[in-house]
Amino acid sequence: MHRGLPTKDEFAARFARHPWAEQTVLVFLYDRRFRWVIILAALVALAITLCLLRIWRVTPPDFKPPVRINVLDLFQSRSLLRTAREHLRKRQYTEAVHTWAMAVSNDPGNTPLLREYLGLLAEYGDPRVEARQAIRHTNWLLMLTRTNLADLELTSSLLQRYRLDDLVLQKLEAIETPLSPALQVIKAKSTLLMGDAMAFAQQQAALLNLPEAAADPEFALCQDAFRAGWTEGTTAVDAQSRLDQAKENPNLMLLAHRLQLVISHHRREPAAYGKALEALDQRSASRLSDHLLFCQLLRTIGERETAIQHLHAHAFAPRSADETVLLARCYYELGLPDEARTVLQRFAPEFAEADNLWLTYANLLIDQKRWNDLADLGVRLHTTLWRAHFDFVAFGHYIEGYALQRLGRESQALQAFDRLSPIPVTSVLLGAKIAAGLEELGHTDRAQRVLASLRQHAEHDPDYWHLVARTAYRLRDTSLLVYATGALLRLRPDHPAALQDHAAALLTSRTLPSEAIRYTFLLLEQQPDLLGARLNHAAALAQNQRLTEARKMLETIDPASLNAAHRNAWLQVWFEIHFQERDYPHALATEKLIDRHALFPVETRWLDDSLEIVRRHTGATNPPPSTSSPP
Repeated sequence: MHRGLPTKDEFAARFARHPWAEQTVLVFLYDRRFRWVIILAALVALAITLCLLRIWRVTPPDFKPPVRINVLDLFQSRSLLRTAREHLRKRQYTEAVHTWAMAVSNDPGNTPLLREYLGLLAEYGDPRVEARQAIRHTNWLLMLTRTNLADLELTSSLLQRYRLDDLVLQKLEAIETPLSPALQVIKAKSTLLMGDAMAFAQQQAALLNLPEAAADPEFALCQDAFRAGWTEGTTAVDAQSRLDQAKENPNLMLLAHRLQLVISHHRREPAAYGKALEALDQRSASRLSDHLLFCQLLRTIGERETAIQHLHAHAFAPRSADETVLLARCYYELGLPDEARTVLQRFAPEFAEADNLWLTYANLLIDQKRWNDLADLGVRLHTTLWRAHFDFVAFGHYIEGYALQRLGRESQALQAFDRLSPIPVTSVLLGAKIAAGLEELGHTDRAQRVLASLRQHAEHDPDYWHLVARTAYRLRDTSLLVYATGALLRLRPDHPAALQDHAAALLTSRTLPSEAIRYTFLLLEQQPDLLGARLNHAAALAQNQRLTEARKMLETIDPASLNAAHRNAWLQVWFEIHFQERDYPHALATEKLIDRHALFPVETRWLDDSLEIVRRHTGATNPPPSTSSPP
């Protein structure tokens, strides 16, 4: 026979073995007030638990890694947002920016809140103080929204306002879809501000009929700056006059002074550059990279001590990984390698996800043969930075093994390389460097495994190898440049740019000059009037000891038509001709005109070795006049 529910006494009797539990159950069942207290306590405990546990996902469903917050985070974000709006109403802009940033940190997946914060940064933020926040949050927004064009316009405008034009170009050049007119204008302005005047000239021609360009006074000022710096005659004079007038316009003065920096650097006018830099300093608008370029300009005109003094006086904290690399490189080129290492050691952890920064740090230690420090860096990468990306684990094992092998500890090096082997590498920069280094050390099979994991989606993509080559050029990594341009040439065997880039890479590395001359011959057959091809061919002839032919080729080139990069290449070939002909006075005079800042380390070392030979044979510093050699 089926029994009904147990009575209260029968239910309590089930706990008879534990008298305290039996009494508690009886009180709960018979005392209504006690029952409500227990229920309320349970609900409070549940609510506290829900408030403390991070269970509310705020990122898109397929976003990895997912970000979760709790109820307290949500309420705190709303409270901070109200406080930020109150600061904004009272025109307390600094407090509003900082409070809004805290609201975003409590609710990081709230894209409308994040967009409002970036707009606030653009309008009221201090570029010198908030640059890192701008970089971090623009990257985060684009990750959340998969780089849609509206958010790309918002973030690019902010970064350009903060004069982070290098980051603007990185983001825009990575976009495969056509850019909106507003983004095209932003890209053109950043292109000129980064010093690429020829690319700006091509871009502005396509923008002249766009309303967005016509309505942008900054774009018009960039056009004037291009005319002032890269044209001659009355056109340049009138454009410079308009640029000078803009320096008195409160809305355009900062951009005008910055464009003056670009012009003065191109024209190698340190006095004008210094004046524009001082104007930006007075308004707290100068960047570390502006001062670094000034130091490089001083160094190229022989004022190394002045450059060092200026660097020590203005080497404030870098705002990005690229600026950190530039600072370290400036110290290194001024003959201060220990300071360069200190910069990388100090700031690399702040930009831990920047692969180019860790690669530069490793390259510096390799250059200085500090094998123990390199091994320690490798251990640090694969033990503490694994959360950032597994590519750092692979790179850490690689540089640890590289250092151990250089120290003669072969078995330990092999163990490090074995730990590297099963890790899939996805970073183009680090993967290509690892593969090239392993092949250099004789571990061809391991190098092939790294390349296999790296190029599984890009093996037949010329743009992939173009990116590797461009990155290698920026980092002045000769071995990686040769490797990448060779791969690109195999994919595009008849493409003029691929021929020229690989020939130039071989000439830069000063390896296989006979191969280089073969490629320059092929390129000259296709484009006999191409200036870069003629310069590369002259360099290949000189490296192959065909000095008469190299001289004749150079004599067909008008020096006045050369830009800075081509002139430097032209001077390098003349130096090699004079050196090989033992015309040491002319060699010394030519070397003084070469911009060492544009050289690769291999070229610098060869130049220094050649100068040492020259100085042992002659003390002449003032050569006789010549119509065939540089003035």
